[in-house]
Amino acid sequence: MKIRFRMPLAAFRSGRVPGTHCLAGMVLALGASGCATLEDFRNMAPAERARTVCESRPDYAGIQRNISELDKSIAEADEALRKGVRVYRQCNQVKVYGDKVTTCSTVGNTTQCRESRPARFEKQCLDVLLPIDAQQERDNRKGWVADRKRLQDEARQLYQTCYQSVVKMNAEDAYSLY
Repeated sequence: MKIRFRMPLAAFRSGRVPGTHCLAGMVLALGASGCATLEDFRNMAPAERARTVCESRPDYAGIQRNISELDKSIAEADEALRKGVRVYRQCNQVKVYGDKVTTCSTVGNTTQCRESRPARFEKQCLDVLLPIDAQQERDNRKGWVADRKRLQDEARQLYQTCYQSVVKMNAEDAYSLY
């Protein structure tokens, strides 16, 4: 799995964010198996360097996240259309009392005891099934599919432009964009 990370676009364009790519890669939860060093870039084939740089671009990664979100929305719409209902989860924090605790203290010949029930808060959820408007779900789904296609085309174009530029670079220049 390849590490992907966020970096401000200005920093990406300038290539001047030394020492931040490994830290940023570890912070972002898109995958973690290691960080590429300049030495790694020197050992990579030009195509692999280009892939590594282009897939790590924040604008490309952002588009990929948006595509994933649309995929999720489309899948949820498909499920709602199949079932005829949408499931909405309604959650509340509820105070729950524990077992009775008796605490006694003795002062001289007098013992006083106190009973208490410690409280804690628990998240309790209820799934509410609501009927869907099938036409609205189909319309939403159609829009999401169109948005996904547009984003996929945008990602493909962005990646190709990046790849065609970076594949021609030496390891040092490619690494400065990483």
